[in-house]
Amino acid sequence: MWCAKLLVSRSARSPSPEVKHRLEGLEARGIRCQRVGLDLAAGPDALATTVLADAIRALPRDQPLRGLFHAAGVLEDGLVSGLTPGRMAAALGPKLAGWQGVQAAIAQAQASREQASQEHASQEQALQENAAQGQADQAAPSAIEAGDPCDGLDFSIAFSSLASLLGSPGQAAYGAANGGLDALCRQGCADGHARDGKPLRLAIQWGPWEGAGMAEGKTRRLEGLGVGLLPAAGAFQALDVLLERGQGGVVAVLNNDWPRLWDQANPRQRPVLGPLIQEGSGGTTAVDQAAAAAQAAAARDDLLVRLAAAAPGEALALVTRLLQGRLGQVMGLAEGEAIDAGESLFHLGLDSLMAVEFAAGLQADLGLKVDFEALGGDPSLESLAELLLAELQPEGPTPSKTGLDLGAQAQLDPDWRRPDRLPLPGGSLGTPGEAILLTGSTGFLGAYLLAGQLQRWPELRVRALVRCPSALAGLDRIRTNLERYGLWQPGWEQQLEVVPGDLAQPQFGLEPQAFAALATGLGGILHNGAQLSQMASYGQLAPANVGGTRAVLRLASLDRPLAVQFISSVAVFEARAYRNRPILESDDLADWRGIHLGYSQTKWVSERLVLAAGAAGLPVSFYRPPLIGGHSRSGAWHQDDLLQRLLKGCLELGLAPDLAWELDLVPVDYVADAVTALAWRPDAVGRAYHLHHPEPVMLKDLLAQLVEGGAALEVVSMERWLAAIEADATNPLYPLRAFFHQRWGDDQLTYPELNQLGLRARPSAAATVASLAALGVHCPSFKQLIAPYGMALLGAGASSR
Repeated sequence: MWCAKLLVSRSARSPSPEVKHRLEGLEARGIRCQRVGLDLAAGPDALATTVLADAIRALPRDQPLRGLFHAAGVLEDGLVSGLTPGRMAAALGPKLAGWQGVQAAIAQAQASREQASQEHASQEQALQENAAQGQADQAAPSAIEAGDPCDGLDFSIAFSSLASLLGSPGQAAYGAANGGLDALCRQGCADGHARDGKPLRLAIQWGPWEGAGMAEGKTRRLEGLGVGLLPAAGAFQALDVLLERGQGGVVAVLNNDWPRLWDQANPRQRPVLGPLIQEGSGGTTAVDQAAAAAQAAAARDDLLVRLAAAAPGEALALVTRLLQGRLGQVMGLAEGEAIDAGESLFHLGLDSLMAVEFAAGLQADLGLKVDFEALGGDPSLESLAELLLAELQPEGPTPSKTGLDLGAQAQLDPDWRRPDRLPLPGGSLGTPGEAILLTGSTGFLGAYLLAGQLQRWPELRVRALVRCPSALAGLDRIRTNLERYGLWQPGWEQQLEVVPGDLAQPQFGLEPQAFAALATGLGGILHNGAQLSQMASYGQLAPANVGGTRAVLRLASLDRPLAVQFISSVAVFEARAYRNRPILESDDLADWRGIHLGYSQTKWVSERLVLAAGAAGLPVSFYRPPLIGGHSRSGAWHQDDLLQRLLKGCLELGLAPDLAWELDLVPVDYVADAVTALAWRPDAVGRAYHLHHPEPVMLKDLLAQLVEGGAALEVVSMERWLAAIEADATNPLYPLRAFFHQRWGDDQLTYPELNQLGLRARPSAAATVASLAALGVHCPSFKQLIAPYGMALLGAGASSR
């Protein structure tokens, strides 16, 4: 005989009108439902002694608890980089902790009922009861400690998700919660079957259900990915079959278009999908796959023919128009060509599901795997078009950028002038005054710069410009970023004033009055913010990088002249005129011809703007860091940037390119410590500081030191190195393969070739090293960096490869 139904949820005591109507229908059919209002995220220890345990104890003896359905869950969508402990807890709590907590409550209730029953026994039985109760006390407090607290039930069914089986874009926390639930259900089974005499314990990895629920409003997007919705009647029929079969463990119930999923799957998913396709596609999969491959090849061939016949400059426009049309379909826009190709895709409203559908469509159009992560920052259709064009025409020339005169771009605004009033006294005395403005605080270097300023000047207030919808959201981004690297300290939120704004917008997107008020009380500006992308053009990056610098200089000249500390880059040395030449900190780097990367071009223009403002009397200082590596002691890296991918990718391949590639890198704490020590000093005004490593290292030499005993990796030709990257879609360098194939300028050199010893500039850091030594700041040697970098890049296997 089945027991009365216990319905547990946070809203059980105040259900929605629809749920209330359904409950009334059940009661009209003679099914009594007892509602228990409870937050399942409270955890096992809390739930073991809550009203749930009381409700289970109160059930009639002839209607005991016989089974458990656990369907609670909360979505907490977001990229892995944006996850915080709080956001993870929001997904893990009701799903994973809820399952453990319900079992703890059941165990506690069963132990209490057993104790009450024994109290009515005879004195002889009571003696036995004491021993039995001692054992129960040890087993009852927590479901985690008990071997199987629901042995008295007929079944325990956990509702898991497709997100645990195949993954789901932007749902790392939700997938992890369901994965944990799956693992707990597998513990009670051997080889997928319930142990003899034990209750059925089963996790069901459901696909999305029709109707209201987590998939509501996403039907078209899911079907575009090959994920079909489960009709409620069919889902319940599947549940009946699973209960009758009585096999425990984990099972998936899905309604998918397997060939379509296969076409869009990444290499890690295909081993899972292969058996499903072979068993569930009725023998038509091979035909469908061949037809899809033929269609993609035909589309690609047609596009290549049109690209080959296109006039100079038209090839990029052709690919851009194709992207606009495809994105228009994904976003439901009738006229895709109206989409601003230079706007950030995420600003346009592209969410994670749309991005996957967009990438899948492009793969069908072109036969190419689209890697948004290779673009960095905020990708646009223009930057994506350049990346795809480089893959479609790997031997072709760099997309034409004729007419770009960086010298003309590096002119101050005609109405800019330094104010006649004296600077605030703080900056002239070697302190930042009461407050500074910091840009780029949510980046890797920005986190360490912010921490350095707050630690050096305990009373300092920092106004942080953050691209965010509100000051509260911006503060959360800053705190999360600093916590990621172990930098956050309690109380810093009292010193932070978040200014929601955008470097890419005139006046940071602020109203004139708000922009003017931003300068009030400032002693200086630490300008670190910039958009970084290896493949984006000058035109794409200039709004944030150059436009943001112009806005900083305008702000610094509104009232009193404010000191500007500008984080530049060694990229300003990339002009042809400086190849294989020594560069002193005092040299005037006026030549720009031969700087090819869009990011490098924006850095040269920005530095020249700041230099011109300094010549006009604004107190400015320059800091030129190279590629920035992990922390010299903790080894904390900025995940997935160019440098981290380069080192990790080579180590995973076990290969180094046979090239005198001089790796210009320093640990992030050296750059931050140097800027913290030098900023705001009167003797730093007008000076440039070179923050590259005093003793550069060859890429293959550094890689060799990162493996056991300094054993050298296999050194191979550039062609073989690139081929190895092409053949391994799981390698960190795979998304950047087009970047490494790209050839630049009249001499058509690749990025690695431009960085060869004997070709790249030879900047001197002698004056900088002397200044920093007097302040107690020293750059760690590569010998000191090997251990922390090895652990960061290779983990526990740092001693071997």
